[in-house]
Amino acid sequence: MTRTDDAGFSLIEALMATAITLVVLALTSRAFISGLNANNAIELLTGTNQNLQVASGYITQDLIKAGQGIQIGGLSRPNGPGATAIVRPIGTASTFPTSTVLSAVTAGDALGPLVMDTTTSTTRSDVITVIYMDQTATVLPLTSVSLTSTAATVVVTPTINTTTANTVRQGDLFVFTNPNGMTVMEVTGSTPNSQTLVFDNTDVLKFNQPGLPAGQGGIKQLVPTPTGYPPVSMQRLTMVTYYIDRTVPTQPVLMRRLGGTAPIPIAMGVENLQMQYYTFPSGASSLSLTSSPTNPDDVRKIDVYLGARSEDKAKQTNDYVRNSMATQVTVRSLGLFDTYR
Repeated sequence: MTRTDDAGFSLIEALMATAITLVVLALTSRAFISGLNANNAIELLTGTNQNLQVASGYITQDLIKAGQGIQIGGLSRPNGPGATAIVRPIGTASTFPTSTVLSAVTAGDALGPLVMDTTTSTTRSDVITVIYMDQTATVLPLTSVSLTSTAATVVVTPTINTTTANTVRQGDLFVFTNPNGMTVMEVTGSTPNSQTLVFDNTDVLKFNQPGLPAGQGGIKQLVPTPTGYPPVSMQRLTMVTYYIDRTVPTQPVLMRRLGGTAPIPIAMGVENLQMQYYTFPSGASSLSLTSSPTNPDDVRKIDVYLGARSEDKAKQTNDYVRNSMATQVTVRSLGLFDTYR
């Protein structure tokens, strides 16, 4: 008697096994892709948060220093008949508010580009400029001042541009001081390992207006005659301006610019910068909140809001990952003076 044993799987069993395997693989692949997308979103959010922290750190440090070493009321700047408006260094055609002084804090409500890259957006980002004396730089006495209608050339006692610490660049700002007053000027030329600096009327920010008569914020008020004047000294002034650059609409970036030097990108993806100022006007009993302070010397605290998006779009949503950060900074050099008038 012969016995026949069945070996292997039938066609139906093989098809069923294949179908089950495909379903398991599909579920596994979906879970794997979902995990990758979630990881991608987390990476983008982490990068966005890092950019926000970097931006907030830079702005906070400069706001705390605003007004440090500056006399109450600000610094003299060119003004009056025939004076040219001082350029605000924000990458677009803009000037500082009309004034006889450069204040510790200069607000720029809605002077930046539109916040969102869409035609329906109506909100513009803010701009802010702060000044403070460079405490790491020594006061330089001048051995001579040569003044014409178009330029001021000065010779300092020590040799400059010899080390990284005292390098002078085109666009750097200096405060000139003597018993007759003070004024701000922008370097337009210097020679390495020399003692000569040039401040002519080609400066980017238009601080150098040597032809202005005495009393209008120019250098002539310090040098009344070519041969006789009280000793003049100069010290480096730090003027920091923050603004959003959307030259490439899909790549917003927070810029930090020192004086008239080239702006430096600080944080990619930052698309919104908003400022609110707490002021304490003369005679007031409490702080007021405004986006455009009437008197910059009344500023005591500043609310800073930053909005940022990821540098790339998320794979799952095909959209940017967004987050924001807010902080409040007490302007150290303005927060405590002249409270009781």
